[in-house]
Amino acid sequence: MNKQSIKNMGWKAGSVTTFYLLLLTVFACAKMGEPDGGWYDETPPHILGTSPADGSNDVNSKKVTILFDEFITLSNPTEKVVVSPPQLETPEIKVSGRKITVELQDKLKENTTYTIDFSDAIADNNEGNPMGNYTYSFSTGNQIDTMEVAGYVLEAQNLEPVKGILVGLYSNQSDTAFQHEPMLRVARTDGSGRFVIKGVAKGYRENKNSESAITMLIMAIESFVAMFFAQYP
Repeated sequence: MNKQSIKNMGWKAGSVTTFYLLLLTVFACAKMGEPDGGWYDETPPHILGTSPADGSNDVNSKKVTILFDEFITLSNPTEKVVVSPPQLETPEIKVSGRKITVELQDKLKENTTYTIDFSDAIADNNEGNPMGNYTYSFSTGNQIDTMEVAGYVLEAQNLEPVKGILVGLYSNQSDTAFQHEPMLRVARTDGSGRFVIKGVAKGYRENKNSESAITMLIMAIESFVAMFFAQYP
């Protein structure tokens, strides 16, 4: 075998070696970047604390802070977050990392229970796991009003549930009260047409019979809705 043949064989061997090294490098890089699935978070966010504490009495602060155990999102707060009693000025709602802050703009009423209903708007930031319905409450007086009025709002024509409509309570039973008086307490219907008005004072039921309560609720909803049921817990 001459020197030229040996030289050619050496070149070919070197080329093959280089080729295999390139393959190994590409394979190693591919392995490093290959996704391995990993752990999937299915746990909804949990509340670590609130300020003022949820259910507090004698509150004089218009700012509420809620801290969670993970980063969270708040979807469509303008529609889903409902403050009761209704506010003339829209509350300022902010989300920052693991914290939600709600600052009321109206002056606080004396001896009144306030509720902030977040509905299903709260979810974790990574996987979008919903927290579920959550309502924060506090009182400017020395006790929290805990009674509720619940029911369903249905379409008159087909009895289909009405989603996302505001339902409220009036103390004035006049059929024109809704034209010139604000609602005392409000709630928004969910996908099944169900509503729950929370923070109702005990004297409300003691002074009003069931028929009167239903009449006040009907005045708070639009005229195309004709049927719903009200119940007390």
